[in-house]
Amino acid sequence: MLNNIVNILGLLMMIIFSIFWGLYGYLLANVIAPFLSLFWYKRSLWNIKSPLLRFTKKEIWSFAIHASITALLSDAFFSVDILLLNFFKNESVVANYKVALIIPANITFLALSFMQSDYPILAKNYRNKSFLINYMINYYKIFIPISFLILVTGCFLSRTILWLFFGMQYTDNSFSFSLLLAAFCSSMLLRNLYGNMLSAVGLMKRNTFYSILSLILLVGFSYFLVPKYGAVGMAVSLSTTLTIIGVLMMFSFFAYLRTLK
Repeated sequence: MLNNIVNILGLLMMIIFSIFWGLYGYLLANVIAPFLSLFWYKRSLWNIKSPLLRFTKKEIWSFAIHASITALLSDAFFSVDILLLNFFKNESVVANYKVALIIPANITFLALSFMQSDYPILAKNYRNKSFLINYMINYYKIFIPISFLILVTGCFLSRTILWLFFGMQYTDNSFSFSLLLAAFCSSMLLRNLYGNMLSAVGLMKRNTFYSILSLILLVGFSYFLVPKYGAVGMAVSLSTTLTIIGVLMMFSFFAYLRTLK
């Protein structure tokens, strides 16, 4: 609930500030918005004594640093593709790719919102093997049908969706749109799930490693595919990278499960 309140207030502030101060207002709103959550903290929360913590300062700082690096690299991952495409191709190809990407890339908010509310429970039960397995099963019960419905609907109506939201001139990007939609549906089932699970059980270093690897893979695939196939080549590069990283995260988490009794 707090996250929704902060996001809504941040959006309203962004609109108002942008109207009055343009780009600077937009940037200022983005800077201020995260700090709105501080108004909900009670004074007593700032006086938590260290004996209540079961971790050393080194462990906490290590987790925090790797979490920050992972978040930074994840944001960079979804910017590098545009930069690479602009380097290898022209603005027209970039525009076509961004049109194909924008809707598929945003469907993952479903999984992220779902897991964000469950994150404290997952962290609390990080040594409870049966709980973690049951959580994955229940997650798949919800998101396999959702992903299937999104994918089937998106693929059959890809040209209509592109025409409706972006115009007739972009309907030729239906293949890239469908490919990216499949990639982000699989990302909800693999990368989003197991990335958050790895974080919840304390394996943030693995996420940092996979974030670095994802950038390397994306650059490598793009180098060979984008010059020849343009926006489709970038869609294939991004889809392949997301799938590989998701599978590796899954294997890492199952390896962790095998260490539990």
